[in-house]
Amino acid sequence: KAGELQRDLADSGARALVSSDHGYAAVSGIRDATELAAVALTSYADYLPKSPTLPVPPSFQAPPESFDRTESFARIVTESKPLAWPEPRALTDTALLQYTSGTTGAPKGAEITHGNIVANCELQRVYVDAGDNDVVLAVLPWFHITGMECQLNLAASSRNRIRTLPA
Repeated sequence: KAGELQRDLADSGARALVSSDHGYAAVSGIRDATELAAVALTSYADYLPKSPTLPVPPSFQAPPESFDRTESFARIVTESKPLAWPEPRALTDTALLQYTSGTTGAPKGAEITHGNIVANCELQRVYVDAGDNDVVLAVLPWFHITGMECQLNLAASSRNRIRTLPA
């Protein structure tokens, strides 16, 4: 919801946001009340195969919508020059703010460091005995810490493929 998003953007100090074009309505109404300097939009249609094997909702097949003061995430990813060298980070540097569910009040941004992520990925790799040619089956939402750490980050850190289930 727009109000919750505005609260989280203010709390985090976010200056850039990636959103789906379908979700931009929640952003557009609050954007000027935030510190957002850049908004990139993606579309479900950007990621569909040319010939889907399963039924796809018509709204997902629609060409990407564009809005004023936004950029195409697909264009950024495909046309931007790669960084010459990764930005150095210490294990104690903040990697992300993972927002809590807010069961006892407003959600809070829990600081996750690069060291936390590295340790979690290594623990998961050992726990599930991830090998070089494994495929990680992703069934949990990546906005949740468990899905992000135990599936998305594990696959990326292990250089394994990841398989998602269609919605």
